[in-house]
Amino acid sequence: MKKLRVSVCIPCYNAERFIEKSVRSVLCQSYTNFVLHIIDNASTDNTLDIVSHIKDSRIRIHKNTRNIGMFNNMNRCLSIATSPYVKILCADDLLQADCLKKQVEVLNRYPEVGLVYGASAIVNANGKPVFTRRFFSRDTRIAGKDLVRRMVAHGRNFIGEPTTVMIRNSFVRKRKLRYNPQYVHMGDIDFWIQILLNSDGYYLARVLSSFRVHSASSTVSVLRKIFPDYQRLFSTYKNRLEMPRGAAWLGTLLVGVFFVFKSIFLFVVKWTENEKEIDKSVRRRDV
Repeated sequence: MKKLRVSVCIPCYNAERFIEKSVRSVLCQSYTNFVLHIIDNASTDNTLDIVSHIKDSRIRIHKNTRNIGMFNNMNRCLSIATSPYVKILCADDLLQADCLKKQVEVLNRYPEVGLVYGASAIVNANGKPVFTRRFFSRDTRIAGKDLVRRMVAHGRNFIGEPTTVMIRNSFVRKRKLRYNPQYVHMGDIDFWIQILLNSDGYYLARVLSSFRVHSASSTVSVLRKIFPDYQRLFSTYKNRLEMPRGAAWLGTLLVGVFFVFKSIFLFVVKWTENEKEIDKSVRRRDV
């Protein structure tokens, strides 16, 4: 029996609005040597009914008896995934058709690379592109610690969400790396750092995934917790990276600026969605 090269994991909770599109974006991949694990975190909506009706032999459905939190559910993904390469796909995001193929090619070619990521399309609730997020203008291999220093110094995720990343499972299992559930907002950054302290990263300049931003995305109340998250992140890694004096102050300032812009962006997204719903309601009454 052919060994499955990639474990794609979709952790989900009350994801009925977008889960089917996310699942089908995996099933339509040009690269077919994968298994798809869907890990439901005790949803109370129709998420399980929706995924149960998608018939494909590559799908495995796992149900948590209780909600264990977002990052603990991602850790369950890591425990379930046994393939050499692992991709965690957020339940409202999408993969482009060649995503797995292109990322597998990189990990096959460069054994010292622990994670591969790329440009992503930021889309709204209807899947319409808002803008494209790029970190480099061309395919680039980056020394892991250089990328880590940049993230810690700026308090920014210069890699992106789990959807954009594929990781080498042997690096994670050998060092027993896990998401830290103490984080509210920066758990992704912390996990990427753990991997990159022991490996290199590789950036693909082409868009391979879509990150969906909508009214149910991160709220301002969650974003406010970014400051204690950053303090925890900086104190954890500053000594290992020999950060310069004043780096914490500068990082906090940059986190604040990022917080303001992201809050404005989320407000605009929510306002736009509300305007569309009001417009639909008015049109229905006119009919």
